[in-house]
Amino acid sequence: MNIDSQNICKEEPGKLLDSSHIFDFFSINYDDYKNQETIELLKKELYPLPVIDNEFIIWGFHIIDAAAEIGLKSLLCRNINLKKLSIEEKLLVALQCENRCNNYSWDEKENIYMFINKELDGKASNSVLLLIQQEGLFINSVSLYNSFPAIIKDFIKKDIIDLKTAKNCSNIPKDGLELLEPYLLTLSFSNRRIILTNISEIIKKRFLDNEKSFSFIKEILKEENPFEVAVIARYPELSSCTEKFNNFNSVVLKGSGIKLKQPPYFEGNSYSVEFSFKSKKHLGKIIDRLSYLKEKCDEIFELL
Repeated sequence: MNIDSQNICKEEPGKLLDSSHIFDFFSINYDDYKNQETIELLKKELYPLPVIDNEFIIWGFHIIDAAAEIGLKSLLCRNINLKKLSIEEKLLVALQCENRCNNYSWDEKENIYMFINKELDGKASNSVLLLIQQEGLFINSVSLYNSFPAIIKDFIKKDIIDLKTAKNCSNIPKDGLELLEPYLLTLSFSNRRIILTNISEIIKKRFLDNEKSFSFIKEILKEENPFEVAVIARYPELSSCTEKFNNFNSVVLKGSGIKLKQPPYFEGNSYSVEFSFKSKKHLGKIIDRLSYLKEKCDEIFELL
């Protein structure tokens, strides 16, 4: 919606701030605008013009607030009142002015979502929704986000987890998540997803209540590698596979200098070997041992 040609007027910032704030849903640190550079721009009228509609500030709360703070008596604004826009059209203008599609914080998306529910009966056109989040995901994603407890919302805001992971681990109790947070921050994003999913599945499988879930999390965090402990706890057969593999190595390859490597969690269809040799004679010994490995390898292929 083109608003460039709309009426430009001068308004008193203090009075403008007494107007309706229903469109004030963008999370902006107003204090960032109360600096010398902004003061000079405001005095010289070299700033993005706030958009108003008589009783509403549509966009530019941070600019109006900064102008009021430094005591400006008047401020250039665009008044779109003559357009007689609907509430949804005013929202469209605000989003066009903000121009941050796919870059809104969760707090901002939640504010916009609540606005749409309250002022538009939960319905907004694609023209509006696609200015917030592309691919038509806005309503569903914020609705899902709002269904989570505060601790999980906080994890999402901090980019510790995404919505998909949050959905998978919503049964982990609050005190358990709080206990896990420092350790989660040491992991990659994908490994956070894996350990939380594993813990969630263990809680389901063992029918753990909140108290027992917390105790389980507390115990695995005492281990040197909680990530691996959680994997083995979810897949007990993995512990057996690891033990059999280690026994095989100690019998078949001990002292050979050959390193036999299994695929992660024995999920795959192949093993790999690594070795080095110092002489032709040494290489011959390694080849002999590899031949012996060939004879015996059927028992480790059963582990995959």
